Amino acid sequence: MQGSGKTASFVIPMLVYISSMPLFNEENRHLGPYALILAPTRELAQQIESETRKFATPLGYKCVSIVGGVRLIARARSWRSRLTLFLTLTALR
Repeated sequence: MQGSGKTASFVIPMLVYISSMPLFNEENRHLGPYALILAPTRELAQQIESETRKFATPLGYKCVSIVGGVRLIARARSWRSRLTLFLTLTALR
């Protein structure tokens, strides 16, 4: 069932909590990410990432997903160039 607010039901409280945390900088970057979302499939992970971006981007937060089958070196480059708060992980198969 799409569009029923399932992702929003856990992302919005997560964003409220994260908004009270200090922004990442060079001194505290090692403390992140502030949130971790686990998903059982790649498709669900990508859907969660897409929906989370809708809520997180206007607040200045960044979202990235890590899924099996994607080159980690390419993903690592994108992580360095932006602040990452949310990770959506799936099992590597």
